[in-house]
Amino acid sequence: MDGFAYAGESVGGHLVGAGSVERFRRLIGALFLWGTGLSLLFALAYALGGTALIALFTDDVAVRRAAETFLPYAVAIPPISMAGFLLDGLFVGTTATSGMLIGVAAAAVGFFTVHTLLASALGNHALWIAFLTYLALRGIVQGLQLPGIVRRSFALTAQTCSPLRPSLPQIIHSSYEIQTHSPSNSAAKASAVPKRHGIDTQRLNEYATQIREIRDMGVQVGIVIGGGNIFRGLSGAGRDSIA
Repeated sequence: MDGFAYAGESVGGHLVGAGSVERFRRLIGALFLWGTGLSLLFALAYALGGTALIALFTDDVAVRRAAETFLPYAVAIPPISMAGFLLDGLFVGTTATSGMLIGVAAAAVGFFTVHTLLASALGNHALWIAFLTYLALRGIVQGLQLPGIVRRSFALTAQTCSPLRPSLPQIIHSSYEIQTHSPSNSAAKASAVPKRHGIDTQRLNEYATQIREIRDMGVQVGIVIGGGNIFRGLSGAGRDSIA
């Protein structure tokens, strides 16, 4: 699933930069179609070959029997965890990492709640059930956030790429750390960005002003800008991504 998550991150960021919401929705559909098929295939493989796989790891009969007791939980992991992995990639690609934090927090609460309630009665089974609950909740909570994130991401891209906006770099998601004697601190200001994800054009203007002031002082400035996937999307859409 990590491979599909990386694809969602790279291609998703590209499509956000290109402002292609319809292609982004098709990407979501393709990821979940392939993810569902492969996760079920792996679940079937574990169900049919799990006992033989366990035998490869140990000759101890008691250990094999103990492991086989928990084999059904391993069979359930691929389909239950699939959504969370794929959504991680899409969330990173759209710079909506705060949504991942919300998903993990909710899933952690679910994990500890389920384990606390079941541990005394079910022992290690409670741990497995709690873990599966954690994986499922990550996918559910992030999935509920996805439609809103798609709307905001593409609305923000359209706003940033408007010809009425200054022709600054289209995407800056990393903080600048500018070493000067100026009392202003760009990294500190970046932490105060009001938007929870995406591009903040007001902050870009502030960065540009600070950089120009430093340059006017005779300081040679070098800048590293992240968001390469979205840059490539902007270039593919015929927009100039060079300031």
